[in-house]
Amino acid sequence: SRHLSPEEKEFRIRCMLEELQEYIAAKTLEEEVDALIDLIYFALGTSYRHGFNFYDGWKSVHKSNMSKVRAEKKEDSKRDFELDVVKPDDWKAPELDDAVIKEINPYLT
Repeated sequence: SRHLSPEEKEFRIRCMLEELQEYIAAKTLEEEVDALIDLIYFALGTSYRHGFNFYDGWKSVHKSNMSKVRAEKKEDSKRDFELDVVKPDDWKAPELDDAVIKEINPYLT
């Protein structure tokens, strides 16, 4: 795994923000799904360019997220939203060592 150059990181951030803005502005279901797919496409491509093991990282984050519980009231949510989930007292952060690959892939430079 590796850090991206500041220029490439800025480019990828702008692309993902553009797709998020397209989702916000979408008026039809087709526009919404297109924006979401493009956002995921750029996010996965960015993960690839970093050299991350996305699949193992996804499994770990998903496991931690699924251990969260539904907020009992919106005041319990840091987002002030009643449909939010919150970390219970015994919540454990995801282990992401397997997602960050220690060897540099020469094809990514």
